[in-house]
Amino acid sequence: MISRRFILHFPAAVADRPVVGRLAREHGLDFNILRATIDPGNYGIMLLELTGEREALARGLAFLADAGVSASQLDRQIQRDQDRCVDCGACLGFCPARCFAAEAASGRIAFDNGRCTACGQCLTACPRRAMEMAL
Repeated sequence: MISRRFILHFPAAVADRPVVGRLAREHGLDFNILRATIDPGNYGIMLLELTGEREALARGLAFLADAGVSASQLDRQIQRDQDRCVDCGACLGFCPARCFAAEAASGRIAFDNGRCTACGQCLTACPRRAMEMAL
């Protein structure tokens, strides 16, 4: 089993169709929608994590292309440089995926990379530049 994150772009003609449901059902893939903006009849963009066997993932990506949906693998990842971080909390209010949480007992800021959608908001929010974009 492998997991990969993709940015899907739905053109107007496809934005109101159940493409992701068919992707899961017909190709045996599990999915997690990390972020989505869908405007039926106009456009759609979705950050989607797909999990399944390598062959099923390949078939699923071919299905998306045939359906008119472009899929780009998200190769970026946000990482925190713990030596630079002073747990100031500036990142807390900027992360739309809520990857950061204040730990009450220690006063430290926890970063959950598994929730991260690599939007980059924390990069500009951090005054110490402790957050970095890794490829």
